[in-house]
Amino acid sequence: ETLEVSVGTPGSIQSGLTTDTNREKKPRGLDYKRPISPLLTPGTFIRECTAPQGKLGVVIDTTKNGPVVHQVKAGSPLENILFAGDRIIAIDGIDTQGMTASNVTKIMARRADEERKIKVASKTYQEGDDGEFSA
Repeated sequence: ETLEVSVGTPGSIQSGLTTDTNREKKPRGLDYKRPISPLLTPGTFIRECTAPQGKLGVVIDTTKNGPVVHQVKAGSPLENILFAGDRIIAIDGIDTQGMTASNVTKIMARRADEERKIKVASKTYQEGDDGEFSA
């Protein structure tokens, strides 16, 4: 199960945090998940998609913040699922944040004969998204 997380500044409606000291405390025993990346910025969402077998038609760039989707080619099975600017943070549970585009491409190619789970940090959010997408 993937949780979609939006990070904002404390006290903002978007962050879910409040500066009100009279609020109720969190019930004990519940698991409050933290964002998986310390590099998330306000307005960033974590999404996970299931990529089908075969080539995906996604061009990836290496940036100082890790591998980023440069382009999703027309006709790609991930068209309208991944978007230019999405930062690839994991593939099948492997942390890719410090990898080059070449290394990410190698991981994807080695697993081309099976479905792959791709987790991204994205500025793109579509109303009704539950954080998980399948191609």
